[in-house]
Amino acid sequence: MLWALALAALVSLVLLYRRTWTSSERRRRREVYADDDDALLLNLAEPSTRWFNMGYWDTHTRSFPDACAHLCRRVAHAARLNEPHHQRICEVGYGSGDSTLLLAREFSPKSYVGLTSLQSQCETAKRRAAEAGLPADRFRLLQGDAASDLTQFPSSSVDAVLAIDCAYHFNTRSSFLSSAHTLLSPGGSLSLTDLLLPSTPLSLSSLLLLRLLFYLANAPWSNFLTPASYQAQLEAHGFEQVEMEDISERVWPGFCAFVREREERMGGVLGTKWRALGRYARVVEWYSGVGGGRPKLRFYLVSARKARTKDE
Repeated sequence: MLWALALAALVSLVLLYRRTWTSSERRRRREVYADDDDALLLNLAEPSTRWFNMGYWDTHTRSFPDACAHLCRRVAHAARLNEPHHQRICEVGYGSGDSTLLLAREFSPKSYVGLTSLQSQCETAKRRAAEAGLPADRFRLLQGDAASDLTQFPSSSVDAVLAIDCAYHFNTRSSFLSSAHTLLSPGGSLSLTDLLLPSTPLSLSSLLLLRLLFYLANAPWSNFLTPASYQAQLEAHGFEQVEMEDISERVWPGFCAFVREREERMGGVLGTKWRALGRYARVVEWYSGVGGGRPKLRFYLVSARKARTKDE
């Protein structure tokens, strides 16, 4: 008798599960074509740009590529690329070639040589430069290390050295500055953006968290200086006419707002990679002060010149 009751109960459960599963399956099949995420993924096109800096955001900025291109132009103008004698360019950290293409299009340099640390980016940049018709004899895109490989080029062979949103990773920046000074012709310009510590001391807890953060980011702690110490380092390597502009308020708020907006609109579609960028933006909010609290780092546009010779 008991086994009969148990069998009846089991049959009832199976039938109930089948009805529930069938209903759920029918509903899933009806809704599969209403999945907006799939539709968006299928319609995503290969991007025409691959910028990877934080950008310079103002009232005229309409998109992330616009902001990144604007930051590149700020660095280029600080290097005086509009002057006729600043037409031999070395760029360190050109990424996937967006800055290369912009500099070629807007400044028409006599020659350009670039170094980037990743071979994959180097290959992408070479392909894009070839597609844009840039002559390989004038635009040389190489894979190499900023701190050590600039020494492979002849002394005084370029008029401007650029580094956009990457110098804090150089191991070390001091080595890079020494090589850049040797590479520049007399009167040549150095122009870069960099992260600096505030002039007033930070709390011990903030310093410890920053050291941990940049250890994980493979950025040597010795690179992080106050503005006064940074200027002293430039001058110690022979640079003069040092100009340092704090552009933090035109960089971090716009970048963080962009990431948050994109996360809200497309985070679910873009998946885990975008969620990782979202977490990174939270870190940026913390050290920049955008999320509230005292800023732990500042974003500077820095330029300097190599002294001219006496007979120039």
